[in-house]
Amino acid sequence: MAYRRKDSPYWWVKYTDASGKRTDRSTGTTDRREAQALEAKWRLEAHQMRQWGVQPEHTFDEARRAFLNRARFRAEHCPDSDWVFAHRNGKRIRFMQNGFQAACTRGKIKGFRVHDLRHTFASWLVQGGVPLLEVAKLLGHSTIEMTERYAHLAPENLKAAVGVLDRLRNGYVDRADAVVALKVSA
Repeated sequence: MAYRRKDSPYWWVKYTDASGKRTDRSTGTTDRREAQALEAKWRLEAHQMRQWGVQPEHTFDEARRAFLNRARFRAEHCPDSDWVFAHRNGKRIRFMQNGFQAACTRGKIKGFRVHDLRHTFASWLVQGGVPLLEVAKLLGHSTIEMTERYAHLAPENLKAAVGVLDRLRNGYVDRADAVVALKVSA
């Protein structure tokens, strides 16, 4: 979250760098949105360095295309299956490690694990505005604390909740609207 310091005209950010050290860094800009964009970029770079050692070779669009291809396969061959990874007949693929590794090899994807798909799933849900409690249930987390690691991906939800309180205090929102807004952004 970008913040101001009394001794600087610029926005500052705190994040964990690639070495795992907590860092305070000036963004060099007086524009808050630009500072938030820089913070997101630096956090992403640090995460990628920690997880993979290098920037990923594949873009978001490529990952999205692979996901849509899988959805198309399911729609054509096994639309009623409860499983994300299913055979053509809709039955669960029990052991997918070999197939997953073969697909990564064919796609020239290195250092990618099946578990990374789980993180992507959770991240996309949170970024899409799904409440953390629902994400926790979908992931099968036993405590909400396990899911809170994804909360930073949707800071606008927290801002919206605080905004409701501000509007309530200023008399702009009636209580029913506030309850609905809090449920949507919680």
